[in-house]
Amino acid sequence: MSNTLTFETLAFKNFQSYGNKETVIDFRKSNNILVSGKNGHGKSTIISCITYVLYGRAYTKVKKDELINRVNDAGLEVTIVFRVNDIPYRVVRGMKPNIFEIYKNDVLIDQTATVREYQLMLEKTIIGMSELTFRQTVILGSADYIPFMRMNAKDRRIIIEELLDIQMFSVMNQLNKERMSVLKKDLSDQENAINLTKNSIAHIKKHTQSTIGNTEQLLKENQEELNLVKQTEKELEKTISSLSKQIDEERNNRNKSEHKSRTRKLKKLKEYAVEFAKEVKRHKDVIEFYENNDNCPTCLQAISKEIKDTNVNKANNQVNKYSDAITEAKNNAIVLQKEINTLNEELQNFIKVSEELATANIKLIENKKEQQKIKDRAESIKQKTNVDNELSKLKELQKKLDEQIETRSEINKNIELHNAVNELLKDEGVKSKIISNYIPIFNSLIQKYMTLLEFDISFTVDSQFNDIIKVGRDIVPYMSNSEGQKKRLDLAMLFAMRDLAVVKNSTNTNLLILDEIVDSSLDGEGIESFMKIMKEVSSEGTTVIVISHRSEMNDKFDGEITITKEGKFSKLVQS
Repeated sequence: MSNTLTFETLAFKNFQSYGNKETVIDFRKSNNILVSGKNGHGKSTIISCITYVLYGRAYTKVKKDELINRVNDAGLEVTIVFRVNDIPYRVVRGMKPNIFEIYKNDVLIDQTATVREYQLMLEKTIIGMSELTFRQTVILGSADYIPFMRMNAKDRRIIIEELLDIQMFSVMNQLNKERMSVLKKDLSDQENAINLTKNSIAHIKKHTQSTIGNTEQLLKENQEELNLVKQTEKELEKTISSLSKQIDEERNNRNKSEHKSRTRKLKKLKEYAVEFAKEVKRHKDVIEFYENNDNCPTCLQAISKEIKDTNVNKANNQVNKYSDAITEAKNNAIVLQKEINTLNEELQNFIKVSEELATANIKLIENKKEQQKIKDRAESIKQKTNVDNELSKLKELQKKLDEQIETRSEINKNIELHNAVNELLKDEGVKSKIISNYIPIFNSLIQKYMTLLEFDISFTVDSQFNDIIKVGRDIVPYMSNSEGQKKRLDLAMLFAMRDLAVVKNSTNTNLLILDEIVDSSLDGEGIESFMKIMKEVSSEGTTVIVISHRSEMNDKFDGEITITKEGKFSKLVQS
């Protein structure tokens, strides 16, 4: 996109040596302006103001906060007014407080973007010129200016691409490289996916073959195990039948009432024996009483021998009677205890057989479960052996693999296409063709200004913008020339690049600032030649501002800016 950039006014305050009173420069007042003043009064500040307001940096290598006037230490503000294709713009930038505003038709452009994005919009969308190109085509200074011929190849190419409006090819090339990076990653991912699918196919094939080969053996072993379990089942059923018969027999032969009756009898016998023992004791006590007492303990009367003998005989009879009863009870108890013991043994045996029967039944249940488990395992083996499912999966995976290979093929085609585009967009491609078309025009413009500067040498550049300087037939390197000659070569290159921008209609500006370039390296003839160029350039509508200490140049300019120092602050007067 072509831009015609027309600067109108520059206003600034609290910038370096300038104070709080706003200083204004009107670029429309005359087409060639001399800026004069003593060293340190603030002549080059004009250049720093312009680069600061447009690009956020000073022209010289100073820190941004050092641009603020040291006395006031606040309120730095620079405003520049210009037109782009006749549309009015105003840019305001400052510090303490920080300000960065862009106005179009006196309306503030939306500031929702970041400062960096706002700056890029100013450079790319509005001005259409990077700081590097601005410094090569609008400003030629003695401070931090790097002549085109002393730049590295990369910076040279950036400037030329902007001048010829072909930087879009570099942007396209960068986008193409980014797309290539994505495609290469996609290709790598696709290769990994293909390898995974191939591994899955190989695994299923191996698994299927192994399954088919081992199925019969597995089923055979499973059947043998099932046969053993079934044999155990038969043995358990036989054992259960036998135990059940024993229990039935025990149940028929055993009378529960007999055990209870004998137990009760035994208990009664024991109780009788206790009672009989008490009676024996009681009668023995009677015998002992009559044997040891002659008088009644109650009435104290004498007890006759006849009464004693009668009562003792009766008591002895009772003792014998109860003693015999105790003996008989003990004998009967022994018989009953034996019978009870026999019945207890029969009961324990019944319990034991019952427990064995219960255990056998539990084992039978477990046996049934084990048989079912073995049968289920057989079904599982058969299902695994059924390769239909595996073959179906194999078919799906093969289809997936074919699709992945097709996708990989498409990615490779895209990579080939982007490789071809890369060949076209790289520096040796279409850009080189376009630059080659403009090289003759550019060399013609260089030679034009070499003639105006009365420097009788051949100065051309090749498609890579390497300089070819010839004196007669001899090639003279740029750095081998004197400072005055190099200054003329730099001027010829500067003006040729400005004219090239006009020819290409990329970025054309009405401003050219030259800072002290005529003060050191140009002799009297060189200055005269330089002024011829100034007159020609200013006659075409460009405002040329020359910053110089040389007083003999005052009468050569239509306008003048005089800078003086009043106290601690610089003062600018435009006439």
